[in-house]
Amino acid sequence: MGGAASTASGSPGPILQGKALLVACKTSNCYVSGSEWAGSGCEAHLAEALLHKLGFLKHKILMVANNPKSGKKVLTKNMLMSGLAWLIDGVKSGDHLVFYFSNSSNFTQADLCSAVKEVLIENIPVGATLHVIGDGAHSRNLMQLPHAWHWTNAKKGKAWKGLQNLSSKMLNGMQKGSVRSPIIQFTPISEVDENSEKLPLDDEDHRTLFLPGALTLCLLYAVETAGLKLDYGDMVDLMVEGARKLQEGLDDVLMHVSESRSSFSPMRHHSILVGELVVQFAANADSDIVMTVAYRGVSFRDIMLIPRRLIVDGTWHAGFTAPSVSANIHISAARRVFS
Repeated sequence: MGGAASTASGSPGPILQGKALLVACKTSNCYVSGSEWAGSGCEAHLAEALLHKLGFLKHKILMVANNPKSGKKVLTKNMLMSGLAWLIDGVKSGDHLVFYFSNSSNFTQADLCSAVKEVLIENIPVGATLHVIGDGAHSRNLMQLPHAWHWTNAKKGKAWKGLQNLSSKMLNGMQKGSVRSPIIQFTPISEVDENSEKLPLDDEDHRTLFLPGALTLCLLYAVETAGLKLDYGDMVDLMVEGARKLQEGLDDVLMHVSESRSSFSPMRHHSILVGELVVQFAANADSDIVMTVAYRGVSFRDIMLIPRRLIVDGTWHAGFTAPSVSANIHISAARRVFS
């Protein structure tokens, strides 16, 4: 994903040679918060803070987003295409590109896939590296890459078998070998696939709440835990570890509120702290479940996850959102991510 950018003490390190595009669809009606950027799409700003830590210069990071409060209600396909054109412009061998996509918009998954293929994939120069991070709707199947990590056994904690060759085709129909530059994709999965062992199904009286921005939070957790010397094997293991901690923290507060028989239960907090990342789940005065996230000076307060009136209607628990990692070439688990 790039070169080292900061030392353990946080002092500036080598400048990363590359560019990053963050595309975020922000909606004002999904989550309740006093912050303009909080709620759906706020994870893109956490990703921006991470990119600064990795060494991307400020003018090499572009965020393309709508803003419901300023009248720009939707993220359009033209906005996406303009951002992708900026990302690929002037790229040369040795550059590191990051394309980050958060949440859904008014264009379809087919629109997103075709735009990425047409503007990015077909124009990336030999020797450049592209990391794609999708954290939201339309993300899981953004690119069909032939090498992927597979979920195997959640119960035993052995979550990953390693990279395997899955198909002779890649990139939505492009033949294997037509792209020689490394492309690595991180996307979330909230359910098992045909190659996975079956997990126990939820009871009918249980409802599942998946955490918005979970993949971004897991990525931040991995980097803050192990620093910038991560290899891909460590990255995946730590992202799974982070996902488990987030699930446990949210479950703790959900259980506390659902078991409370009074309309105003005692306050309950559960925090996950690692490095400069702080995630706190809490029950507010009305026993709604809210989340506060802070990372490197970027903070979002009281993002509502679920109101109490929904919690009392059945038993809720946190869904486990793990990272899915795929690539167009075989990536050794020992390969450094930030190199």
